[in-house]
Amino acid sequence: MRYRIKKVTASVKETKEDPSKRYFNDFRVNSSVIAKVTGRSEAGYFVRLGSNKRDALCADTTKRRLPEGTLVSVKITKKQEEGYKIFARIERIIKLPE
Repeated sequence: MRYRIKKVTASVKETKEDPSKRYFNDFRVNSSVIAKVTGRSEAGYFVRLGSNKRDALCADTTKRRLPEGTLVSVKITKKQEEGYKIFARIERIIKLPE
């Protein structure tokens, strides 16, 4: 009789729900959310939605350069299931950092 040995690996992380997916479902298309600017790229601004839950990419529709930490109101324009990406548009500036 021959025995075959198989290696099995598992991790605790694999058993838990992906937080990106959980927070992705918290936001709806066409809803407005308060966000904080966390960075800038050629495509626009990165903002942190809600209370440090999820990042979104906002198209650069403002006429001025926004520093990191600026509080803005954004409108969710699109959600992409693949990669759980959220896209938004900056509606207005609420408060500039001091």
